[in-house]
Amino acid sequence: MIRGGIKLDTVVKKQEVRSAGNEIIGYAEDLTNYINQFQSIIDSVNNVWQGADALRYINFMRDQYTPKLLLFKSMLEEYGVYLKKIPEAYEVLDETFSSRKIDV
Repeated sequence: MIRGGIKLDTVVKKQEVRSAGNEIIGYAEDLTNYINQFQSIIDSVNNVWQGADALRYINFMRDQYTPKLLLFKSMLEEYGVYLKKIPEAYEVLDETFSSRKIDV
C-alpha cells in the first residue's frame, strides 16, 4: 500500500541487511589495503623524483588525499556497523508490536 508517497508494506529482510553491513565492512577493510598501497607509492615517488616539485607533490598527496580516504574508510565502517545493528532494532519492534494493530 502506498500512502503519501511512502510504501507502508515494506518488509525489512534482516539477514540481507546484516549481510550488506558485513559486506560494506569488508569493503572498508579492502580500502585500508589500498590506502596503504597509495601511501607506499607516494613514499616511493621520492626515490625517482627529486627536488622542490617532488616535495610539493608528495606533501600535497599526503595532506589532501590520504586524510580524505581515511575519513571515507571510517564512514564506510560506521555505516556497515549501523546496518548490522538494524535487524536487532526491528526484532525488538516486531516483538513489541506484533500483537498490536495500528489503523492509519
